[in-house]
Amino acid sequence: MGKKAQRDRLAASDRARRRFDKRRRKCRLSFDELHRRLIGSDSLETIAKDAGISGARLTYLYNSLFVPTLGLPSPRRRAKDILAKRRAMALAGPFRDESLERVRRRLEARGHSVESTFCDENGGMPRRRHKRRLKVDGKLCSWHRMFNSKQGRKTASPRYSTTTMGRLTLEKTKFVLLDVAPPRCKPMILKVPSKALRREYFSGTSRHRVHIYVPLDRIPDNPRFPFLDYIV
Repeated sequence: MGKKAQRDRLAASDRARRRFDKRRRKCRLSFDELHRRLIGSDSLETIAKDAGISGARLTYLYNSLFVPTLGLPSPRRRAKDILAKRRAMALAGPFRDESLERVRRRLEARGHSVESTFCDENGGMPRRRHKRRLKVDGKLCSWHRMFNSKQGRKTASPRYSTTTMGRLTLEKTKFVLLDVAPPRCKPMILKVPSKALRREYFSGTSRHRVHIYVPLDRIPDNPRFPFLDYIV
């Protein structure tokens, strides 16, 4: 922007400031106070509530007064910029998840590296951490948190923890990480190859999802899959 355009915009903003402050009645914020809030990261609804006016009224003032005189972005562009800024701040800060930290400590104590993964954003830059995927030793793993406990049907049968597993998930990942930690049970982490689970539960069938049962107390008689052999 040239110097003449800057002078013209400054003069227009001065005129707009005097006209707005002279005519305002219900708005509790002055022109300069609104300007400081609008270039910040608060939403228009929050600013309107603090100013004592409706959101529709503030949107009208923003489009008719602040956008042409001060060169502020459109409300849609402003909302996108604020969302991008908040996401960047969230990713820059430490990611706190007690379950993830417990898994990380357990695996790192045994010489494995653990890192978070990010969701695919339709081919764009990933911005959200994936809640059900981890990378262990650089290989993608699906992460199942199993906190439930169920008793078998027969008398004195072992207890189980269950979860649902999908064919597509096994095809995309190298391992399945089972984070088993029901109440009053010793927590354990199982790292099972996806290929072995896919061969056992989906070979020769057309189904897309299955329920798996991980024993908690002891190894049952004739287990379908030896989950306890993969304890980390």
